[in-house]
Amino acid sequence: MKALTTLVVDDELKIIDSICALLRDYCPEIEVAGTATSAFEAKSKIETLNPQLVFLDINMPKVNGFEFLESIVNRQFQVVFITAYDQYAIDALKIGALDYILKPIILDELKQAISKVQEYYAGKQLHGDSRLIQNKKYEDKILLRRKGGFYILPVSDIVRLEADGNYTKLSMADGKSYTSAKTLKTFIGVLNPEIFFRIHRTHLININYVKNYIMGAEGKFVEMRDGTNLKIAQHQEGAFRKFFGSFSA
Repeated sequence: MKALTTLVVDDELKIIDSICALLRDYCPEIEVAGTATSAFEAKSKIETLNPQLVFLDINMPKVNGFEFLESIVNRQFQVVFITAYDQYAIDALKIGALDYILKPIILDELKQAISKVQEYYAGKQLHGDSRLIQNKKYEDKILLRRKGGFYILPVSDIVRLEADGNYTKLSMADGKSYTSAKTLKTFIGVLNPEIFFRIHRTHLININYVKNYIMGAEGKFVEMRDGTNLKIAQHQEGAFRKFFGSFSA
């Protein structure tokens, strides 16, 4: 597959420089055709460059990434959103983005997002279908490889997932735990974001197993039904409260 022509859009030049450097040094499947620091500039660049992929910041002044994307009629490119907050994950996927990456940019997450875009274009070539994937259906079971076979785990029984380098530990409702060779970001892409919330870069929790929300001197925590207390990252506290707002009594 030829390198994907790409536009990088962010109002912070240091973020643009960071992404472009990573793409240049580690992602030969990407060709950066241009950059933009505003929605207005991005629209002009898209019209002239006709990119296949756009890395698009969400929190831009005047016109944010969501508003900009909705203003594009008959778009012919795929989108990976750039954001500092996981709270936008559901909206990003609903609006038709293939993925999102968190600031500060991590190379592994960048590569995983690019892989999704490559898979999309590979599928498009095979099936001739240029429509965006909408209303994604999430699996109710996942398979974890093991020596001599695999485990079949009901998604509803997953209490929490914890990142451990390039591995992920899954804690189940029956008290058992399993280790996967896949990263936490991979699981975020396949688990329903309306049920699984990322409270921290290293922790993804099933909201159905949250027992208490604790405000302490050392920060905000969730107490899970398996007895663990997990700290909520400071930048996720507002999103977490908003996420649970509809359940308030």
